[in-house]
Amino acid sequence: MNRLKVSLILCLALLSTAYAQNWEKKLEEQEKRIEAKTKAQQERVDLRFANQLKRIWLRSDLKEGEPLPKIIEPENPRVFDPKKDKKEEEVRLRILPTEEEFTPKSKDEKPTLRIAPVEEVEEEIVIETKEEVKEEINFLGAQANTSYFGSSVNFRYDPDMRFSLNGRITEYKIGEAWERLEKTEYQPLLYQITKEARRMRLNDWGFCLLINAASKKIYPSDKNAQTIFNWFILSKSGYISTVSYEKDRVFLLVPSKQVMYGKTYLKGKTHKLYAVDFDGNDPKVRAAKVFSHKYPETDKVLDLSINETPRLGNATQRKVLSFKYEGQDYKIPVEVNKNVIDFYENYPFLDLNWYMRTPLSPEARRSMVSSLKEIMQELEPQKNRRTKEEEQVHFLLRFVQNAFAYKTDDQQFGGEKYLFADETLYYPYSDCEDRSVLFSYLVREIVGLEVVGLMYPGHAATAVKFNRNVPGDYITYRGKKFTICDPTYVNATYGMIIPDVRGSAAKVVDFSR
Repeated sequence: MNRLKVSLILCLALLSTAYAQNWEKKLEEQEKRIEAKTKAQQERVDLRFANQLKRIWLRSDLKEGEPLPKIIEPENPRVFDPKKDKKEEEVRLRILPTEEEFTPKSKDEKPTLRIAPVEEVEEEIVIETKEEVKEEINFLGAQANTSYFGSSVNFRYDPDMRFSLNGRITEYKIGEAWERLEKTEYQPLLYQITKEARRMRLNDWGFCLLINAASKKIYPSDKNAQTIFNWFILSKSGYISTVSYEKDRVFLLVPSKQVMYGKTYLKGKTHKLYAVDFDGNDPKVRAAKVFSHKYPETDKVLDLSINETPRLGNATQRKVLSFKYEGQDYKIPVEVNKNVIDFYENYPFLDLNWYMRTPLSPEARRSMVSSLKEIMQELEPQKNRRTKEEEQVHFLLRFVQNAFAYKTDDQQFGGEKYLFADETLYYPYSDCEDRSVLFSYLVREIVGLEVVGLMYPGHAATAVKFNRNVPGDYITYRGKKFTICDPTYVNATYGMIIPDVRGSAAKVVDFSR
């Protein structure tokens, strides 16, 4: 079976399966790219690209990674004391001018597409594979068995894909490695990787980590060969990417729709190309030779947003969060999948809005969110001063303020680290931006109100759009009134923010757009 026919069968085999994390579209794009060329045309394109690899390189200086947006916080949280702290008159707080969510695009760059969240499906997804495809995969002579965050993943691949890239690197060696991979039956392996990514509902970064897991099994002690393989598979999947080298190391460079803080980058015409290492070791490349072309017809840029939690192996850990509200003790059960926490551990450092728009895992929703919803359904407005929704927001505010122990990122991690909501539930401590991420999720998920984040010098908080005019400090954003809710100002009500930042202008973190 020739490669073109195999490729078409491999792609068509998945088209009838359920849509998940946009993988259907990715497979359709693979089909279209293959259908657009005859086998002979494709071979000419690949040969020309391999020849370019051996000669078209530029010496380039890479730039220092953008510094992490560090929040210098106090070592202890501020606690509101009604006997000592005077409640100020209601004030409309200042905000900084609104910025666009993404940096302006050049006329050659395609606009960013928003991907709608995928409905959560509890039952296992079964992907049917045509017998011809199974036979083609089984015909491959080598096997790689790996673990991906608690999930067992098995691949079969062409043993001719193995090569070595040790010693001093040259353009010719890199070109030969690419040419070798081109001549193998790589399409069945690409099919298997893509299928597993769909099954586990991986986003683009998760897809990269899965490719890397395969590369480590195929080239167990050859970091450069792993990098070339990762680049090859990403390119064949339609992602813009390239490589650079310096002396005996090869580095992968990829663009991203999001800013990846702290990562060395090369400024391209339309994108920043970040030097990435999928093992979590950020390469600090200063000057290197860079291959100045991308693989033909690659047009996708990595999107690091997370629309649903990846479906990883089960490693549930349980805890109970305790707090007091209006004189009554509450205990909230929480379940967190440790494999999800491991997935997030070395995630690129992004702007806060991406953490705020990331949903909780199914485990955390089934345990904590379900328990909170049940309790909050029974809540009655206290002292006739609040509506039902205001009472519910006040309850959630007390929960986040009091059920979590406080430490700064420097104290807990030795450096700045924004946490996804699941991570805040897992780690023993959290700080202001972590609590803001969790609180904003809970208000949206349980109460159904609009929320924005607020970034101050040295502090992070949130603001909620209530359905009536409520007392307290507020901001006006896009013509709407949002009342301050500070998840780290312990025992403060909505409409109050720590006095230290009350006179400062806040940057609005709008994660709904």
